[in-house]
Amino acid sequence: MSIDNQQIYDCIIIGACISGISFAASLKDKCQNILIVEKENRIGGHIQSYISKTDDNFWFELGAHTCYNSYTSLLTILDDKSIVKELGKGSYITYKEGKLKSIASQVNYLSMLTHFFRYFTADRTGKTVQEYFTPIVGTKNYKKLFSRAFRAVICQPADLYPADLFLKRRNGRNENFPRKFSFQKGISSFLQSLVDSLHIQIQFETCIADIKKSDNDDYILKTNDGQTILTKRIAFATESKTTSSLLKDIEPAVSKLLNTIEMSKSTTIAIVVKKDACKIKPIAGIIPVSDDFMSVVTRDLIDHDDLRAFVFHFMGDNATFEGKESEICKVLGIQPEDIIEHISMRHSLPSLRKGHINMEQQIENARIDDNIYIVGNYFYGLSLEDCVNRALDEQKRYK
Repeated sequence: MSIDNQQIYDCIIIGACISGISFAASLKDKCQNILIVEKENRIGGHIQSYISKTDDNFWFELGAHTCYNSYTSLLTILDDKSIVKELGKGSYITYKEGKLKSIASQVNYLSMLTHFFRYFTADRTGKTVQEYFTPIVGTKNYKKLFSRAFRAVICQPADLYPADLFLKRRNGRNENFPRKFSFQKGISSFLQSLVDSLHIQIQFETCIADIKKSDNDDYILKTNDGQTILTKRIAFATESKTTSSLLKDIEPAVSKLLNTIEMSKSTTIAIVVKKDACKIKPIAGIIPVSDDFMSVVTRDLIDHDDLRAFVFHFMGDNATFEGKESEICKVLGIQPEDIIEHISMRHSLPSLRKGHINMEQQIENARIDDNIYIVGNYFYGLSLEDCVNRALDEQKRYK
């Protein structure tokens, strides 16, 4: 198949998430004719910084919420240091049976003392989070607290997640930046600054339905609305199931590998209240020692004169504000009328298992087409830094 007299892009990137945008940013010196196609009407993917309708100087995160100066790869693509916003100090607390308590109060110290020495010799290679951490903290501590705390970290059950990819040790820190930080208008503003400064072209509300090869070995992308796009190369910055489906005809072995990754669904419900409505002292977040919800992340680490935001993460994709309002009020000790804004967001994250360790090498061994690039949060881990690292590694293959 061939199509005459139609523009051929150097590279089409499917997905305007941090993986897709950082891949585009890394190509700025290699080619100019790049287009990102995005099915939503915004950038960011699971990153969404919500700006309050009550005060446009008050924002909070519905997805990823913190960057660290150990994210050295992310910092290499940061084009404007002035937008960095240092986060203050704050601790996490636990919630159990209607009561908020310190994390320390939930630890069995006798069990911890008799187990923790194993930390210095423990090897996480080839183990799940549960297999690695249980001998270090003890069975009681793991089941009562750590299993729930780790679930809060990756916003999905963590017991079977590969220990190799969890809470990874990073090499070095960029001391020119705060230890933990966000940006002046949230993490979304960082992505937008990249798009603006590098003049990255994005076509929104464009869903790719099918991909074929032309007679000239270019790629023909068909959209749901019948549009045809031609490109010499394709980068996939989509969730694993979507990438698998789109690759089924052109990279069948890679498609099969990616299809083994199951997705974990969750719902974020965030609320805004006046500062004097909630009596809980400023905190970083709440970890439930139960299955009521997965976590709460606050906006307290950036102080505001009048407002506070609490972002609840629930398992599954069927939670609604109406169904969870009373539970949210109970946890925070507030009344329904205290809630002045609320917003919800659905998430779908890769639920990695031990068989997915070294997925990048498995993909490389199965790949038959060097003009296909696959980035995303199912290679090195779920953090923003892991996404950027994968994008930069794939860029090195770009010819």
